[in-house]
Amino acid sequence: MKPKTFLILFLVLFLIDCKPPSYGNPCDPDSGAFKNNYIIKTIIRDKSAYCGLVTSTVGAASLGLTLSYVGSPYDFYQGTPITTITPTINGIIMNCISTPSLPTGLTLSTTDCSISGIPLTSQTSTNYAITAANSTQSGSATISIQVKTKQAKFLLVTNAATNNVAVFSINSTTGVLSGVAGSPFLTTGGTGPRFISAHPNGLYVYTANQSSANINGFSINSSTGALTALSGSPFSGQAVGAHAIAIDPTGKFLYASSFTTAAIFLYSIASSNGTLTYVGSYATSQSNPAGLVVDPTGKFLFTGTTPNPGKIEGFAINSSTGALTSISGSPYTSGNDTISVAIDPLGKFVYGVNYFSNDIYVYSINSTDGTLTPISGSPFALGSSSSTFMMVEPTGKFLYVGAGGTDVVGFKVNSSTGFLTSMGAPFSVTPGSSPGVVYADPSSTFLYSANTGSANVSGFTINQTTGALTQIGAPSASGGTSPFGLGFVSY
Repeated sequence: MKPKTFLILFLVLFLIDCKPPSYGNPCDPDSGAFKNNYIIKTIIRDKSAYCGLVTSTVGAASLGLTLSYVGSPYDFYQGTPITTITPTINGIIMNCISTPSLPTGLTLSTTDCSISGIPLTSQTSTNYAITAANSTQSGSATISIQVKTKQAKFLLVTNAATNNVAVFSINSTTGVLSGVAGSPFLTTGGTGPRFISAHPNGLYVYTANQSSANINGFSINSSTGALTALSGSPFSGQAVGAHAIAIDPTGKFLYASSFTTAAIFLYSIASSNGTLTYVGSYATSQSNPAGLVVDPTGKFLFTGTTPNPGKIEGFAINSSTGALTSISGSPYTSGNDTISVAIDPLGKFVYGVNYFSNDIYVYSINSTDGTLTPISGSPFALGSSSSTFMMVEPTGKFLYVGAGGTDVVGFKVNSSTGFLTSMGAPFSVTPGSSPGVVYADPSSTFLYSANTGSANVSGFTINQTTGALTQIGAPSASGGTSPFGLGFVSY
C-alpha cells in the first residue's frame, strides 16, 4: 500500500473514532471541529497558522501566540497621519486590545493589531500594552508613543490689494515677527489673493486669488522662508472667485471655495513637487461659500454660505479621490451671512459665525456620517458691531473672532458640549484696525490678526488658563495693503 494511501486511510479511521467528538469551539484542540480542520490542513500540506497552532511538514504543532512591533518608541505629530504600523504575529488572533486606549485619533485593528490614523492631541511618551488573543491563547507587546506639537516657524500674510505674500519668521519665545529676506513675494499671475494655506509637509504654500480665478503655488525654503513659484503656477482650472482654501490632513487634496458662484473646487496635489491638477467642482445649495474647513480626520468638509439666511453645508470626502458627497440633512440653518466656519481639534463640533446677525451657530458632528445636530444654547451672541473670521485654537479650549472695528472677541469652549462662554470685554488690536482673519499657532502660545484697515498684523500671547490675549508690542507692517489671509508653516 502506498504511504499516502495509508495516511489517508489512517486519518479517515481517526475521524470515525468510536468516541463521539465534541463539535464545540473550533480552536479547542479537544473538539471535533478543531481535529477535522487540522487533519485537512495536514493532508493538503497547509503550513499556515490555525488558532495559534502552526502545522509543520511532519504534522507536528507548536503552541503559542506572539506579536512584536518594530520601531518603538514612536514619535508622532499632532494632526499628521501616521504610517500604518503592522506587527509580526505568530498565530491566529480573534481580538486585539490596547491598555490604556491609544491616543485620540489612532485606531487599533482587531484583526491584525495594526495601528493607523491621525493623532489629534499631543502627549508625553506613554506605554501601551497591546494584547492579541484567540479563544485559548494570548500574546502581548509593549510599545511607547509620544505625540508632539509642531512649532510654527513662519507666518504668511496675503495682501489682497498689492498682490503679494509677506513672510515673517516667528520668535518662538516672544512671538515677535521679523520679515524674511525678499519679503513680500508677488503672486505673479494671480490677483486679489485672499486665504492662504500651507501643505502639511511644510514644503508648499497656496493662495486663493479671488480676482484672477486661480491658485498660486509656492515652495518655501524651510531655513529662510523664501518663496519660489511652483512650476505651472498659477493653476487655473475653473476657480472662479477663489476665496478660501482647505487642504486635507494627508496633503493629497486642495479645496477652494468660490465667493462669486455656488461651487467648491477640487485639486489634487502632486506629492513629488506640490503642483496642482484641477479635478472638478461641486455645487453648494447657495451662492458665495466663504469659509472652508476640513475636519481633523479628513472625512468631512464644511463651508458657510453668505446669503440671508446663510447655511452651513457639509460634505463627505472620498479618501481615494477627494470627491465630495453632500451629507444627509445638509444644508443646516445658520444666521445672516455665514462668513466663516471652524472645527474644534477633535472634530466634535462645527461653528459658523454670521457677519450681519453677529452670532455663532454651533452643531455637534456625527463622527460616522458627518450629520450635524444643533447644541443646546445655539446660537451665541457676539456682542460686537460686526464679525468676520474665527478659529478654534489647537487645544480646543478657546474660540476667537475678528470682530471688525478694533476688536478680537474671545469665548471659552466646553470641550464636552461645545457650549460657548464669553470671555467678557473684547481684546483690542489698537493701533491696528479692522481685524479680519485671526489665527493661533499650533502650540496655542500666540495668536495673530490681519488688520485690513491699518495694513498691519497684531500679535498676542494666549493665557493658557483663561484664554485672555495680551498684545506683543506694536503691530508689524503687512508688507502691502489690505492684508487678508494668515497661515503658518510649521515643523
